[in-house]
Amino acid sequence: MTTAAFGAIATGEITSLSSGQVSALQGGQVSALTTAQAAVLTATQTPGLTASQTSSLETADLAALTTSASAALTTGVVSSLSGTQMGALTSDQVTALTTAQAAALTATQAGGITTVQTAALESGDLNKLATSAFAALATDVVSGLSSTQVGALTSAQVTALTTAQAAALTSTQTQGLTTSQAAGLESGDLNKLTTAAFAAIAPSVTAKLSSAQVGALTSDQVSALTTAQAAALTSTQAVGITTSQTGALETADLSVMMTSAFAALTPSAVATLSGAQVGALTSEQVSALTTAQAAALTATQAGGITTVQTAALESGDLNKLSTSAFEALATDVVAGLSGTQVGALTSAQVTALTTAQAAALTATQAGGITTVQTAALESGDLNKLSTAAFAALATGVVAGLSSTQVGALTTDQVSALTTAQAAALTTTQTVGLSSSQVGSLETADLQKLATGAFAAIRTDAVVGLSSTQVGALTTDQVVALTTAQSNALTSTQSSGLNTTQAPTLETGDLAAMTTAGFAAISEAAVAALTSTQMSALNTNEVSALTTAQAAALTAQQTAGVTTSQTAAIESTDLAKLTTSALVALTPAAMATLSSTQFGALTTDQVKALTTAQANALTSTQTVGLTSTQAAVLEGADLAKLSTTALSSMTTAAFGAIATGEITSLSSGQVSALQGGQV
Repeated sequence: MTTAAFGAIATGEITSLSSGQVSALQGGQVSALTTAQAAVLTATQTPGLTASQTSSLETADLAALTTSASAALTTGVVSSLSGTQMGALTSDQVTALTTAQAAALTATQAGGITTVQTAALESGDLNKLATSAFAALATDVVSGLSSTQVGALTSAQVTALTTAQAAALTSTQTQGLTTSQAAGLESGDLNKLTTAAFAAIAPSVTAKLSSAQVGALTSDQVSALTTAQAAALTSTQAVGITTSQTGALETADLSVMMTSAFAALTPSAVATLSGAQVGALTSEQVSALTTAQAAALTATQAGGITTVQTAALESGDLNKLSTSAFEALATDVVAGLSGTQVGALTSAQVTALTTAQAAALTATQAGGITTVQTAALESGDLNKLSTAAFAALATGVVAGLSSTQVGALTTDQVSALTTAQAAALTTTQTVGLSSSQVGSLETADLQKLATGAFAAIRTDAVVGLSSTQVGALTTDQVVALTTAQSNALTSTQSSGLNTTQAPTLETGDLAAMTTAGFAAISEAAVAALTSTQMSALNTNEVSALTTAQAAALTAQQTAGVTTSQTAAIESTDLAKLTTSALVALTPAAMATLSSTQFGALTTDQVKALTTAQANALTSTQTVGLTSTQAAVLEGADLAKLSTTALSSMTTAAFGAIATGEITSLSSGQVSALQGGQV
């Protein structure tokens, strides 16, 4: 039949054709089909259409096929449709596509699918599209898919997404992505998702992304993470986060990350966090920091650490902070460290302490400082410790301070020393004390200094002791005084020596005292000196004796006075000696008195002279006897005077001798009298 004749067949009769007859039609006859004729073709007839016939079908005729008729087309026929023909299918025909027909669609055909048709594609057909066919869908077609359709895509189809298709996905569509599809998303497609589309992905889906996929996200996508998505990130994924992504993490997202995920961040990624991001970390996350992450923290980041976070820092992480990072910690953060945390700091970190940080340390923290750390404390930081903090340092720690460190202590810190700390000070340390520091030592602390430590105090520092401090020294400390220290004692200081201390002064130290220092010793303390100490005094010290000191001397002390010392006693002091002290002077000592000294003796002293002392008197001395003194001379003493001594008395003195005592003179003495005396 001619095409004209075939086209003239009544539509009602077309339905009578068998599928065999339909398949025998010529291309021209198929092309001549009217839309009315095409519309009546049945599902029994269309399976007979061949691929070559289908290519002759006008798009209007193809679109006129009933859904049952179009669904009956063989897959070979469907796969032969042109892109134009494909684009002409009605939504109903698209909906009616069988899964086999959908699977047969080529990339060329898929490229002709329209946005209107897309909506009609059943999910079961859509996921039967070959990956090449799916990848050929126009971007506006892909963006027209529903979340249900997207959710029905196979992993292979998801993998086949082009970057343009991925970029076209909307937030409504990505809501439909499943966990199994997530694994199929190529990194290059994933990072083409808009931030809104990425943020719409279910947390359970983002949790299935690989570390490589996570690492491929753009900074904008990372910034767009929802808190729920961030909270779902696993440690496996966090490993993939890059340094550029880290900086894009919102603080709210960062703070909801699981501790295991946070701990999996690479140290280099952690190092790119801002101070604000670090400050937003939870205590649990801070506690989860690895030593490598802690070591990577910068000064800028450390400056963002809060007091609440500090308490969560594990000691092992804290001591991994670089010195610059540690130095950047706020003072209130440092003040929040526990004693254990402080005790775990490295020497380098201790050295890096700023003066403000040192000043912020509490007594509890200072109690945690170790001996190793002490050596690293800079003097400028050490003297910024509060008195309470300094007093809390362990005795072993204090004993580890260098003389330079000790010398840098403030007077308030020295005053705050505990007795245990003072007792721990070594000779090496006390040599560093200054006069102002020595003067600030509490007497109870001063008494606890070991004798060696006390003896090591420099002479220029000893002068800082008050008379009260000197009076508080133990007898062992007084014994330990060096001659240089004794020589440095001022009159104010020596006035503090008490009766218990005085007898313990070594003779060499006593002799080394200045005359002013010796003269300032109280008469009670002088009276406590032993005869050995007394005899060790130099003539300048004897000469410096005050009348009060002289009056306090005992017979035991004067018994040890030497001839050179006797000669140095001032007449006024000699006159203040008690009669018992005077008569205790040896005859040799008495013999060294000058006529002036002898002339200064009181009548009680002269009357108390022993016969041995009288016997030792020389003419030099008796020439100085006054008539008042001579009047009290006892006969026994008079009888012991040598003829020279007797004959040297002035006529006035001789004439004053009591008549009752004259009878004691021997004939030899009488014969030696001078004419004037007679």
